[in-house]
Amino acid sequence: MLPALSCKRHLDATSAADAKAAKKARKLEKAAKLERKLADAAGVAASSKKANAAKEAGVLSAAIQRVSADRDAARAFCASHEITLDGAGTAAPAVVTSLADAPFPQPLVELLLSQPGFTAPSAVQGAAWPAAVAGRDVLAVAKTGSGKTLGYLLPALARWHAVRGKLLSSGPRHPYCLVMAPTRELAIQINEQALLFGAPLGARSVVVYGGAPKVVQAGHLSRGADIVVATPGRMLDMLAMQARGGGKGKGKGKGK
Repeated sequence: MLPALSCKRHLDATSAADAKAAKKARKLEKAAKLERKLADAAGVAASSKKANAAKEAGVLSAAIQRVSADRDAARAFCASHEITLDGAGTAAPAVVTSLADAPFPQPLVELLLSQPGFTAPSAVQGAAWPAAVAGRDVLAVAKTGSGKTLGYLLPALARWHAVRGKLLSSGPRHPYCLVMAPTRELAIQINEQALLFGAPLGARSVVVYGGAPKVVQAGHLSRGADIVVATPGRMLDMLAMQARGGGKGKGKGKGK
């Protein structure tokens, strides 16, 4: 019986050793797989990092080229239209050469595109729109009929539209834009444009000028306006009436 017992113990010991060796082998194989995965991940990360760096470099390069092209286009635009610019930051201004690229809300752009005979911005519009929309002070000098009215009116509407929600939720409707015109006829023309292009944005425009009842015009103002077009004398009349508390009447007083 003793030899048999000894043989069984030997077999048990051998099986235990084999199991231990197999377990160790599995651990080693698992560790090797983990090392390979880590190496692969490192390689992928390095490759991804290189790809991202190349992509970022490409985007930056494209942006630089685009800015350079825009500057070249701006210089060419100004040269072709004999536009002279003066002031800080005018060495390479942005310009708009297409109505579709105008920096305005989409409803305003669509209305521009639908206007008969209006195929592209005029010289003063293309040069003034980007600067005015950006909030810069703009002094534009151009001949009659060159499009100056829309050169300043559309940027004013675009800037008003950007803060429209805040303005309309803060209480009574107060003027955001004041346009001064030297004559009644010009004031009426400007207001017609303000009504046309302000309509799709929900802007309200009021015109005041001499020769019409003051109290009626004051009543229009008291009901709220986003844009006010006025001649200087009548604007002073409106301010004086407001100071006296007479800006809310509904009578038909004669203009003077």
